[in-house]
Amino acid sequence: MTGYDHLGPDVPQEVKGDGLGPESEEDLVLFKQELQQIDQDAAWGTYERRWDGNDTRFCRWSGQAADGRKHREEMDGIEPFPFEGASDSRYRLADMIVNENVMILTAAATRVVPHFKGMEISDEGLGRKMEILFRWLIRNQMGSQYITEVMRLAQYQQGDTPAAGLLYVYWKQESALEIKSISMETLPALLEETFQASPEDIASILGMINDPLREDEAVVFLQAMVPTMKRKRAKKVIKALRKNEEAEFPVPYYRVNLPCIRALRLFDDIHFPSNTIDLQRSRVVFYNEWLTEAEVREREVSMGWSAEFIKGVLEHEGETAFPLSFQWREAIAGDYADTVTIRTPSEERRGLYQVIHAFNKAVNEDGVMGIFVRTFHMSVEEPAKEREILDYAHGKYPFVYFPREVITSRLWDSRGVPELTMTQQTSLKLKHDSFDDYTQLATVPPIKVPANRPRERLVIGPLKQVKENRRGDVEYMKGPDYPKGAIEQQKEVRRQVDEYFGRYNPEVDPQLWTLHKQHMVDMFLSFYKDAMVMMLQLCQQFMSDEQVERVIGTSTPYTARSRQEIQGQFDLELTFDVRDMDMEYLKTLASMLHEMVLPMDTQSTVMRDKLVSRMFYAISPNLAEETLQPVEAANMKEAESEQSNFAKIYAGVEPPMLPEGQNYGLRLQVLQDIIDKNPESVNSMNEASRSILEARIKHLQFMVTQQENAEIGRVGAKPALEE
Repeated sequence: MTGYDHLGPDVPQEVKGDGLGPESEEDLVLFKQELQQIDQDAAWGTYERRWDGNDTRFCRWSGQAADGRKHREEMDGIEPFPFEGASDSRYRLADMIVNENVMILTAAATRVVPHFKGMEISDEGLGRKMEILFRWLIRNQMGSQYITEVMRLAQYQQGDTPAAGLLYVYWKQESALEIKSISMETLPALLEETFQASPEDIASILGMINDPLREDEAVVFLQAMVPTMKRKRAKKVIKALRKNEEAEFPVPYYRVNLPCIRALRLFDDIHFPSNTIDLQRSRVVFYNEWLTEAEVREREVSMGWSAEFIKGVLEHEGETAFPLSFQWREAIAGDYADTVTIRTPSEERRGLYQVIHAFNKAVNEDGVMGIFVRTFHMSVEEPAKEREILDYAHGKYPFVYFPREVITSRLWDSRGVPELTMTQQTSLKLKHDSFDDYTQLATVPPIKVPANRPRERLVIGPLKQVKENRRGDVEYMKGPDYPKGAIEQQKEVRRQVDEYFGRYNPEVDPQLWTLHKQHMVDMFLSFYKDAMVMMLQLCQQFMSDEQVERVIGTSTPYTARSRQEIQGQFDLELTFDVRDMDMEYLKTLASMLHEMVLPMDTQSTVMRDKLVSRMFYAISPNLAEETLQPVEAANMKEAESEQSNFAKIYAGVEPPMLPEGQNYGLRLQVLQDIIDKNPESVNSMNEASRSILEARIKHLQFMVTQQENAEIGRVGAKPALEE
């Protein structure tokens, strides 16, 4: 069977009725066949490309020794060339480039400045609220996990084959147990609060619990109150209540109920057909999880998996739906088993169980498209539960694709850094090994002795003595000089690599660094934006107003919940200039703005508050976030401060006269407004307070004049018609 033989019909593109309900056995078989088809297509060259790339990046080959030398015992008895102990270096060019790019992309994702904009005039305050929510999610909820997932995503995008990572954006609900207790005294209040039961209903329920003849009815009622309660425990609770004792029982609750992101690796965590050109248009996307036994059992409560399915899954420890992928991994691990410590796939899967989630776009009998989710195991006949509709209001697959490059319409065709540097890395390794071998031979070269000299072992070392029968009898053999062209060739290979990837090199145009790195960051952030919008849309849909109020500090609902508003209520812009990582560039930019640009701004077209914010965020995002505030808030704070100063003056307390750091013009205007609107407040002052007020006004007027004089000193004169 070749990589182009199709195993059967495609997955179903339409569903009966509204699409809900049991999955047909035939449909489930089609999904399993599609999985086999994807695994087979990837085995037709793609898995081989991946492992060749991995070998390049991680410097793996047969016969390696821990000391980076060639040894006969590590090479299955093959004679090392050119000699025993020759250099066998691990030249990590690909790994170095990948890690550099990962650091740049991680910096971009952590230092990026988000700008939210409402799509309508009525949404003016929405942008600021969404920004607060965004920062809270990233910093307070995800924390170190956010950095970990971004780094992993960047590693997949830069270093993998195909060169791409995927970000899974989902709403996570993780259950835990807490112990609840009830008694006949507390039960009425619980029934009233939870079920809004009337006094008559409460009396009827209490009577039912106390009646031994209605025990089965009472058990059913308790199980309706607590769906996870088993019949045996319900009967124990009823017996305790009848004895007027306190009854305890575990109740599940959502320990985690927030949006999450997870970086996924193609062919390990996620699969889609080889002819996919747009992930959101793919006919099916398979997301697979490896779960522990406890996690599988927990899904009965948190996700409604059937007990029969769970029992079937737990009979197939370590089994995978992608055998060809793991056959490749087993073969590779076997090749290096004697020389490299590698974790084999069988060890990877020990104690784990694979479960597949199929996301499939299909239309119902009314011709309306939806995303349907099926959960199954390759070796279990029945699915985990009935087919259901993905209830995310944004209407998309919950995955965002991050390619390193776009060279064809197929998503699988992106090439990673190791794949692209394979030849150059091998060339540099050979030159490094040759120079190392030359150094060994030049340090202790072979020794020439006469053919008739008795065979004896010559010991070469500091202060050692070698017996010489006649002058010139023993001498070092002079080898050829190391070719200078090899060093130049090594530099040329490095130059070519640096030019191709836009790395710093004195022999390469420095503009290439900015061009390559900015393109890389812009491309990454464009997909990152899609993922973050998706995450915030989930917050709009699933977060309660109470949760939002705790985060953004307002009792006004920050958003409506309709599907239309969730899909198009706000826009997000993410910007990051790679040159911001160069402090010398920032110094030059600030100097040019101060000395050249701002003096030319005679019409006050520059929004200086935003300019200050932009420069501050470039220098230190954390410091900027902690110290900067909007102009409106800053002006309000200045005005309130000066109003407080007026109250102090009225009480006879003199505020300090600060030489800098205040908006003197605004403060002067605040005092003048108070005097104009309420002259009685000044007339009723005592003489000491009036003197303090006059001194305060003179101070503010002087500081305003000083600022004007500084401006006059710059431009040479004060405008003649200025009042």
